[in-house]
Amino acid sequence: MTSFAVGRSVCEARRLSARWSLCSAAIAVLSVATSPVASGDEGAFDRFGGFKRMESAATGFFRLEEFDGRHFLVTPEGHGYRALGLNHFHNMTSDAYDETVARIRSWGFNAGCYQGPRWMWDRYPYTKGINLVPVCVWKPDSLFEYRDVFDPRVLEKMEADVRAIVEPQADNAMLIGYFWTDIPIWARGRNGGWIKFYKLLPAGSAGGETWRAWKAANAGAPESDFLVVIARQLYAKGHEFVRKYDGNHLIFGDRYHEVDMPADVVREALPYIDAIAVQPTSREFNFEFFDGVYERFGKPLYIADHVSSFPTEEHPVTMGKAAASPAAYEAYYERYVTAAMSRPYMIGFNKCQYQDQPTPKLLKQGLVRVDEQPYGVVGRVREANFSALRYAYKGTEPESLAAKAVGRDGAATGEGDTPTILAPADGATISSGEDVVIEATVDLAKIGGRQVRFYYVDRGKWKPIGKDDSFPYRTTWSDPPAGEWTIYAAAHGQDWKVLSKSEITVSVAENTRPE
Repeated sequence: MTSFAVGRSVCEARRLSARWSLCSAAIAVLSVATSPVASGDEGAFDRFGGFKRMESAATGFFRLEEFDGRHFLVTPEGHGYRALGLNHFHNMTSDAYDETVARIRSWGFNAGCYQGPRWMWDRYPYTKGINLVPVCVWKPDSLFEYRDVFDPRVLEKMEADVRAIVEPQADNAMLIGYFWTDIPIWARGRNGGWIKFYKLLPAGSAGGETWRAWKAANAGAPESDFLVVIARQLYAKGHEFVRKYDGNHLIFGDRYHEVDMPADVVREALPYIDAIAVQPTSREFNFEFFDGVYERFGKPLYIADHVSSFPTEEHPVTMGKAAASPAAYEAYYERYVTAAMSRPYMIGFNKCQYQDQPTPKLLKQGLVRVDEQPYGVVGRVREANFSALRYAYKGTEPESLAAKAVGRDGAATGEGDTPTILAPADGATISSGEDVVIEATVDLAKIGGRQVRFYYVDRGKWKPIGKDDSFPYRTTWSDPPAGEWTIYAAAHGQDWKVLSKSEITVSVAENTRPE
């Protein structure tokens, strides 16, 4: 059994072998009637939520370790732990913090959020976000900014910003670790993109000279390859600054969007992070994507923020709509969180969010309303959380999910004579400014098809979104325009004629997102 290092400056003593004897009788302790977050030191869990039957060394801070080939966090008291958190408490109007912690504990959440509010520091395990550069996809243009990460003045400000966040928390045992920039722009070309920004820097500037020197030394190379140079500098400095003021806590790196995490950029982060953080875009848990990320990079994964919702009478338009009704949402959430937490590499999952955040055009939905009264779905969410943690600690998954994992059923193509659009959901609300993954299944070989193409209809005309000629059939709709749209998935034959097609309707509304 091996352990991942917490960081380059963290002592070797944390790379310790585990002692884990886990049997079915131990798992029975995780009944729905028993919180997976212990009260004090009683029961099956330590005060941080670690499962006591998974024993290892206590180091005083959270760290990572493998138990029989499965990745887990280890609590400061030395017990295996999978973090199941709830994000975004910034809309709370009350100061009933102890009651809030008791409430989310009773719902099966054994961690708080990545915003790490001050009141949470001594009450509950949490993570903390650090935006190294303000290139979050959700930021308005007035706050969105590419920066010259080679400029000493920019680095001085970055260090000061990092220090202000990490130094006060460096010795806090409740802190699990740090995330870096939230949904950063990498390959996407917002406001011209990273490459255009560096090309326009003046002569004599640090970044401008770095760009020109790279260009001269790499004549003929795609300009996009310079992203690697930017990422290498940014991640090295981010790691340096965090470790300068905090040598105790884990680093999970950028909170990559599922649709914007170039492999070469992620690879540059690997020496400086302990796990890979992702914010998913696929409606259902994307086994192929997540399994592929783990297989390619070999680091455990952490879902930093999973957005899902259902419409209400007052708010028919909700961000990340995953189901058409509360009952359908309950089933959806159980499917997703169970799939995620049962994967051997998934060390954490954060649900978005605690409390409703209405905007003029849509609702960013929480588990409680604006008045902090819970929705009726919390009972099933609670059961789903307990069930997901049972599978996580037991090291198994439901039979209903097993066949969906990559490579298990040997499928080389999709199903059916007509394309079925799997994501987004019919009637879903999509947030503008965020790329959307559209996925469909169809058996092209059976119908003699050549390719699946995706379109949206604008004023009666079909406009192309993308195409794919290999299963799974998927494309990304970048920055979709606001409005009500019909999306088609069409199976094209060898002569490019449409053999069969299907459609869904979606709404695209403006997005707002907090720091």
